[in-house]
Amino acid sequence: MAKEIPPYFSHDANAAEDHKVIKLNIKYPDYSGYGLYWRIVEELRKLPESGYKYLLEDLSLLAHQLRLTPEKIKIFIQECCNEFTYKKIGLFKKDDDFFWSDSLIKRMELKEEKSNYFSELGKNGAKKRWNNSDAITDAIKNNSVAIKTDGESMANKQKKTKIKETKTKHEFVEFVSSCFSLNSVEVEKFFEKLLKNYPEEIILKSGEKINTDKNISNPFGYITGIVKNLKAKEVDDDYYSPV
Repeated sequence: MAKEIPPYFSHDANAAEDHKVIKLNIKYPDYSGYGLYWRIVEELRKLPESGYKYLLEDLSLLAHQLRLTPEKIKIFIQECCNEFTYKKIGLFKKDDDFFWSDSLIKRMELKEEKSNYFSELGKNGAKKRWNNSDAITDAIKNNSVAIKTDGESMANKQKKTKIKETKTKHEFVEFVSSCFSLNSVEVEKFFEKLLKNYPEEIILKSGEKINTDKNISNPFGYITGIVKNLKAKEVDDDYYSPV
């Protein structure tokens, strides 16, 4: 029986250098605040059902888990929201009902997107293998095809992956349309939609990562996953803060 993997989240090695954390450590120079912050984030990570948000009315439960008084937890969360900030962004955010970490939520969204992206690739890879297996079986039965053994795989002979460096919107639209047999007008609308959330240079760069496999069931979702992964690799303090 496979061992279940505990829930986890990414933690940057330079988290202590973040402006918000520096303010935290100035107030708590013994690192007690730093430890408490990450301990709370660990608890938030366990709440996917609520979108990784903690109900404020349950702070007494959190205090009990952390062996602290409810008042101490309440004050610390308030400090993380209003005092330990950078560009008006705090370590935590809260409303009338919940508190949460924007950084944790974004990291979990990215983790989910990557999982879906690789799951889609895995499904398409499995489909290819089954199709290749069926083709070989039919060939043997019909004795109509001689299987070559020159070291080149059937998958590579069946289709070559094309790499395209798209430098303009027009090139991107033409390339994606031809790859997936899509209407160019729809692809252009898709491009404009991506532009609302991502820089044009990243969208264009995604062309280099696109596999021309037409069996992909959701091309727009597939490309969006590529763009999001490229965006996550950028150093962007507003989007990808260490904490």
